[in-house]
Amino acid sequence: DLKKLENNAVPIAVLLIKDDIYVNYDLSQAALKHIKNVRVWQHETWQHDALRKHGKEVFQKLLTLTA
Repeated sequence: DLKKLENNAVPIAVLLIKDDIYVNYDLSQAALKHIKNVRVWQHETWQHDALRKHGKEVFQKLLTLTA
């Protein structure tokens, strides 16, 4: 629901991977434009498994973005 996303009051942090093999970057960018209160961390080299491979770094960075 775009109206709800545009009025979001909860801080959201997102890891957006430029060359993700499963998630379309352009569609993700378009969707993020509708979400109020979102902070985006873009990564150029990681892949879809970034949470598994770099979990500690991912969580620490996303937590700092929502603080």
